[in-house]
Amino acid sequence: YSRFRLKLNNNEPPDYIAFELDFMRFLCEKEALAWQKGEGARDLLKEEGTFLSEHLARWVPDFCENIRQFDSTGFYKGVADVTEGWIQYDLELVTAIVEHQREDAKHQRGSN
Repeated sequence: YSRFRLKLNNNEPPDYIAFELDFMRFLCEKEALAWQKGEGARDLLKEEGTFLSEHLARWVPDFCENIRQFDSTGFYKGVADVTEGWIQYDLELVTAIVEHQREDAKHQRGSN
């Protein structure tokens, strides 16, 4: 967070889910702007992938499972399912894009 000059609100812990999801929103927003400007988007994609794999994808599945176990209404079970599914999908998508870009760069270097 500090690399992007972001600070936690209300003394929340750094792994507070709302803050981590908002950080991903922040990275995605910066990435979208970088694609428009034509610079830095690939680096931001790598940041997204790193943050997903080292933070969200490590603990959110267990968090969501706990929600499903203790939700008596079913509403939060649905929220947990969507949240976990989205994080998994985003991780797979970002990983695939970064890998594709890496392969493209390797082929471009080889053909020069």
